[in-house]
Amino acid sequence: MFKLIGFIAGYYFFGFFGALLGLFAGSVIDRMRALGAGALNPLKNALRQAVFLETVFISMGKLAKADGQVSQVEIDHVEQFM
Repeated sequence: MFKLIGFIAGYYFFGFFGALLGLFAGSVIDRMRALGAGALNPLKNALRQAVFLETVFISMGKLAKADGQVSQVEIDHVEQFM
């Protein structure tokens, strides 16, 4: 509901970019009203860290395979990171 209000008010006062800003602000308000004060950061620290590490290792694997083969130097670098 606040997304729509924010969108319309932002567009009325500031044009297109105001509409985007109003949509964002309305989305934050809607999320806080629906899920409570912790809604802005729904991930707990441990879960956030697990997601980050999984993403990092997937990215490192894709980067290592980008040239076609994974070298021992790249494997050593990942092991050092762990």
